[in-house]
Parts: sequence; structure tokens; C-alpha cells
Amino acid sequence: MITNKGKNILSKFLISQAPAYASYIAIGCGPKPLSAVDMLDDVAAASKTELDFEMLRLPIVSRGYIKDDANPTLEKIVFTAELPTEERYEITEVGIYSAGNNPSAVGFDSRMLYTFSENEGWKYNDANITLLTDLDETLPDNENSNIINVTDEAFFFTSTNRIFGNANRVARYERPRILNGSLAIVGDSSELPPLSIDGEMIPETGSKYISLTGASVNLNKNAPTDLLKVAFSVMNTDGNDEEQIPDEVQLLVQFRSSANENVYANMQISLGNGTAGPDEGEHDFTTNRYVVATQALQDLYYKPGFSWGLVDEVHVYASAVVSGTPSDNFYVALDGIRLDNITTQNPLYGLTGYTVFKTTSGETVIKNQNTKNYIEFRFGIDVGV
Repeated sequence: MITNKGKNILSKFLISQAPAYASYIAIGCGPKPLSAVDMLDDVAAASKTELDFEMLRLPIVSRGYIKDDANPTLEKIVFTAELPTEERYEITEVGIYSAGNNPSAVGFDSRMLYTFSENEGWKYNDANITLLTDLDETLPDNENSNIINVTDEAFFFTSTNRIFGNANRVARYERPRILNGSLAIVGDSSELPPLSIDGEMIPETGSKYISLTGASVNLNKNAPTDLLKVAFSVMNTDGNDEEQIPDEVQLLVQFRSSANENVYANMQISLGNGTAGPDEGEHDFTTNRYVVATQALQDLYYKPGFSWGLVDEVHVYASAVVSGTPSDNFYVALDGIRLDNITTQNPLYGLTGYTVFKTTSGETVIKNQNTKNYIEFRFGIDVGV
């Protein structure tokens, strides 16, 4: 699907007022993939300005022109990019960009902030407690043993562990998608009550969290309307128990200054189980456990005196609630945090094409580690009369 922005850039390209309309392919993991009978919402796709959650952007290495095998009268333009060999990605969306980045936003452009990998240095509760670094020592690598039997309240794990290949977990989209690892926090590690009168989500005494020190995140140059996005999944402790469904999932991402514990900004997320959608404070945890929560920078809660230039720590609290009480029947698997600059406009730069992956059974498309793969994006060509 060519986007509205893509139509503008393509028209400029055709009259030599734009240098390119398709230079990079972006892969993302945000939306639920489409099944064979699902249809892409053309209106929503055409209005897209960025992926739901972009993981990686790759230069286009090949361009071609083909006829569709299933419909020989349909002709298509084909763009191809090579995926990195060493990494793993679980893909649900693809986009075409006119450039690798926005030249008008140098230094404050869209970017991934964290992927919750082992080498980033996350700790549990405080800097003196090290996270478990090898899931396979405590979690059976066996899809038939479908219990997350881990004594640690927070741990790293590999997404390729066969427990996540269990049919129930696959159907609920529990598996994380960014790279080959994630960081899980048990659902009752924190108690995060509803927002207080002044709008702040204050963790109850004794709530635990993961922390990252030396985390410089200077967003002072970004506009208040730019977006912070957190990707995570909610996993059942017992994968075979189909009745285990959280009533609510809460997440608190706190950007802090170590020099003053009272200076911070909160990204506060509270999603009840329902189908109304994130804008209405709901997510359908019954059928889809993968979540991308989005907030504009202006909608975060800020303590007086806060400045992004002061940030050198990040704390993350998570809670999965059943009947009003945090529950250890679930784990919240943190996958990534990114910034999307949607405010700095450039008439020659943008998302020119977009689609959501469609498979026979509505599954994600997995690019495995240490494999050589290419990805194609095809534009259908048609002329209306």
C-alpha cells in the first residue's frame, strides 16, 4: 500500500524534485499479523507516517519489475533488502522509506533506545542484584513442558527456547520479537495503583523494578508531540491454562536523575483486558499478548525541575493484575523502547509504503539467527480510468 506521504514524494520524484522515493526497507513488530482471510485496512495504512514499532531499517539493494504469478495481468515493482545474518527478528510489518533517516532531524531523529538485552546492563531492584543470565538452566527447553518454572522474579531468556513454540503460546502471540532475547518480570513484582489526583502513578512500598544506570536519554530537542513506544508481551506461567487472562497490565517507565531522586519523568501505562483499543485504555489480552504502548512526550508525568539532560537512570516497574491483585500467574516480557520523531517534517522524507504481514494462519514471520535472508516489498501497478 502506497501511503499518502508516498504519493506526495512519488509525484515530486517523477518531476525530479525529490532524489528518491524508495531507498530503505523498514521491518517492524508492532501489529498483530493478518491471516489469509483478513484484509489490510487500506485507509489506515495509507495514513501511516511510521511503523507501529520499527526494529530495523535496511538499504534497498535491488529493484525489479515482475508480473504476478497468480495474476499475470498484474504487474509489480519489487524492492529487495538483505537482512543482517547474525540477528533474529520476528516481523509483522514492513515499510518503505525514501531515506535512511530524516535529514531535518539530525541528532533527535527516531531511534531505538533499549532492547532489554543482557549487554545493556539491566539489574533487578538495585545495582547490587544481578539478573539471571541463562534461562535454560532453570526453564526446560521443551515445548511439552509448558511451565515457566523460574524462582527468580526477573530474568533474561532466549526467544528461541522451545517452550515458546507451544501451540497455545504461539496462538496468543506471547513470544517477544526483537532480537533473540528479552527480560521478564513476574506479574506480582510491583503494585501500581491507579493514577493519583495529580496524575502520578506511585508504586506501593516494597514494589520491585529493573534498573539501568548510566542511561543518558537526552530528548530535550524533541518536540512534545514526538512519541515514546514500549513493546512487551504478557506470558502465562502455565502455558496450557487457557483460563489465565489478566484483567489489567500496568507498566511504569521512569526516567530519573541519580543526583536527585525526586526529579523524574514517568511513562505510565495501564491497559485493561478489552477490545476497545489502547486509546480507550484497553488491549485484547485474550487473543493477543503482544503490546505496543505509545505516549507522546507531552503526556508523560513530569516532576518539577525535570530536564531530559539530567537523566542517567531508567527504572521499569511491571504488574499483571487479576481481580484487583498483582498475580504471579504471568510474566511481563520487555522487548524494546523506542522514540519516534513524528513532528519534524521534511517534504522529501517519509514512509512511502506500508503493509502488515499476512500468512495462512496469521503467524509472525521469523528471521532466525545466523541465516542469510532477503526481504521484498512489492508495489502493485494499476491505472484507473
